[in-house]
Amino acid sequence: MAGELAGWYPAVWESGAGDSNGGAVLSELTGQLITLQNAFVQVLGIPPDSDFDSLAYGCTVGWDSVAHMALIAEIEAVFDIMLSTEEVIGLSNFCRAREALIKHGIQLEA
Repeated sequence: MAGELAGWYPAVWESGAGDSNGGAVLSELTGQLITLQNAFVQVLGIPPDSDFDSLAYGCTVGWDSVAHMALIAEIEAVFDIMLSTEEVIGLSNFCRAREALIKHGIQLEA
């Protein structure tokens, strides 16, 4: 399972940004957020249109201790990072996952 999503995310386009002709360009920053969302979808088996900000360990169906470790492994694999023990323990919801990635220099939003 780990790494299955590496390098994959749906194309997200921003109109009028980035090129001299005002055309659409791929937004890699937003793509990183989608990559994080896809990790949660893949590991927890939730619908892709879930309210990600409401996801929390122990409250989201399927997010138990085993799924937690699978989620950690997936996040580490797709973003090529190593989370500290404190980060693994503290990653109790989607917002904390975003914060951990930002701490590791991953830009998630434009």
